[in-house]
Amino acid sequence: MSNKIIIDPGVLSIDRIIKLNKSLNNQIILITAYQELLKKFKKKDKDVNIYLYPHISKKDKLPEIKNLKLNPVMVWQKIINDHQTFLLYDRSKFLPFSSSLKVSNIIEDVLRCIFWFEKMKPNYLIYMFMPHSLETWIFARVSEFFGTKVLYFQSTILPWRFFFFEGIKKKPYLVKIKFNKKDKIKSESKILSEFFTKKTGGTKNIMPKYETDRLEKNNNKYFSFFREIFRSWPRIDLFINKFLCYYYYQKIAQTKNVSDKFVIYFLHYNPERTTLPESFGFAQQYGAISALSMALPKNVKLYIKEHPSIFTYQCHWKERTRFWYEMINKLPNVKFIKIEENPYDLIDRSVCAATVSGTTAVEAVLRNKKVVIFGTGPFNYLNTNLIHRYSNINDLKKFFITKESLNFDISKYFNQIEDKTHCGISTFNTFQEIENNLEKVTHNAIFSGIDKFLTSKK
Repeated sequence: MSNKIIIDPGVLSIDRIIKLNKSLNNQIILITAYQELLKKFKKKDKDVNIYLYPHISKKDKLPEIKNLKLNPVMVWQKIINDHQTFLLYDRSKFLPFSSSLKVSNIIEDVLRCIFWFEKMKPNYLIYMFMPHSLETWIFARVSEFFGTKVLYFQSTILPWRFFFFEGIKKKPYLVKIKFNKKDKIKSESKILSEFFTKKTGGTKNIMPKYETDRLEKNNNKYFSFFREIFRSWPRIDLFINKFLCYYYYQKIAQTKNVSDKFVIYFLHYNPERTTLPESFGFAQQYGAISALSMALPKNVKLYIKEHPSIFTYQCHWKERTRFWYEMINKLPNVKFIKIEENPYDLIDRSVCAATVSGTTAVEAVLRNKKVVIFGTGPFNYLNTNLIHRYSNINDLKKFFITKESLNFDISKYFNQIEDKTHCGISTFNTFQEIENNLEKVTHNAIFSGIDKFLTSKK
């Protein structure tokens, strides 16, 4: 292998990564943000080539800056001018540094990354998903300035198939790898049918399993005061914030009005990768909500429904506060909807659904409902007049008043992406089995993609 390839293994199986590396004569270089993970790899294989990110440990003095070939000022200025860098900083760091100190910290991180790349000179940098921590974000952005290609996986609307993309941008390049006939899965048409039936059927099992499990532990309550005290005592600040948010949300939330024409916007759980960085400008959802509010026809309301996990899991004051809800509630045509309202019923009764890049958009499209999306998410190669990808207010206004025949054919979509995506089905034969083993399915698809890519670079 003449190419030098760096992989951040994330939470992928250590054994499978080492086996893959051995099959390629130890040509892979691993990099991680976690000292413990580095130790685990070394314990499994003392010869494994693994590093910590250069800006994780800052004990060493910086080398001579004037010897750098890449213009460091140009690099750090562009990274700092990207507002997502600061949003990731706030997500990743607990201490409330001033903006001035954040800039200094980022500049030092950029310098250390440039030194590392000029020493290592890698051709490719591979991630499980789009980099979404401060450490991986800065490293990957410096990588692209250096000329190293950043590759990562992105889900499709089918949770067992994944794209392999190049480039940290809203419209990335597809990493083209030749597929063989043996890669086709015989049972996939059956699984596709089961997936479509479940997503377009009734409301049974509408929530993912992790959410129904949390509700069961809460005696089917979205917020349990006494359980939250017991669970959150190490972080009383988070408990107080959730308490204030939940009871204010309950106060302002309404039941749907059968006479209302409305667009339903489903809030994302935060923090998560699908809003930061995959929203590319709409990580703060108030921006998407205000854009919708401005674009709606006069007789149409904007319904907002909170994500259940905000109350069943974590409601962080970095992402939600009572005052944030108040800001949204002040918009003239906006209504918060009770958390107990059925999402499928809201989709079916709406004139349109909206989200940054959430799976509710998938469910809406499958139910032949118009959808507005603001980010990227699983919607690449999803070409249908049901979807409006936000670009400007005027086009959004036109989308709301456009009347045309709308229909989505999932079989055509599957045929379009089959030879562009990596499948993680393996031994699973039903969609229920896939849902029950989603992490394993995801990892199977990622290993399949990495293996094919590395083999093609031999």
